[in-house]
Amino acid sequence: MIKRIILIFCLTELILLSNSPATASNPLIKKIRFEKTSSTEEKVFFTLNGFYPPEIFGLKGEKPRIVCDFFNAQLENPTDRLIETHGDFIQGIRIGVHSSPQPKIRVVLDLVPNQTYDVQQIFFRKENIFLIIVRLTKPSSKKL
Repeated sequence: MIKRIILIFCLTELILLSNSPATASNPLIKKIRFEKTSSTEEKVFFTLNGFYPPEIFGLKGEKPRIVCDFFNAQLENPTDRLIETHGDFIQGIRIGVHSSPQPKIRVVLDLVPNQTYDVQQIFFRKENIFLIIVRLTKPSSKKL
C-alpha cells in the first residue's frame, strides 16, 4: 500500500512538473517592459527564464513594425496581450500565441510611420534579459 501511494505521488509530481511553464526545457517569457530613455531612444526589455533569444525581423511600409518570434515559448502571464507604451517611436506592443506551423509567442512592436530607425538587440545572459533598443536616426540612414 505504501509503495502504491509513493508511486501515485511520484506520478502526480511528474505530471505537474511536465505541465509547468517554468520547466528548464521550455522558454518562458516572464515579463515585457517598455522604457523611454531619451528623446531619441526607446527600449523593450524581455525577462526570460534562460538564454532564448528570439528570431527578429522588420516589416516596412505604412505600418512599420519589429517582429520577435520566441519559438516553443510560453507566457508567464498569458492575459497581458497588449502593452500601451505612449512612446514617440514604439506605439504599442502586441503579443500573440501561435500554434502552427511551429508553436511560438510572437511579440510585435508597432512603430510610428515615416521615421528612420536604428534597431539594436542585446542579450544579457547572466540576467536572462533580451533587450531591443530603437533609436531615431538621421534621414539619410537606412529606414526600417
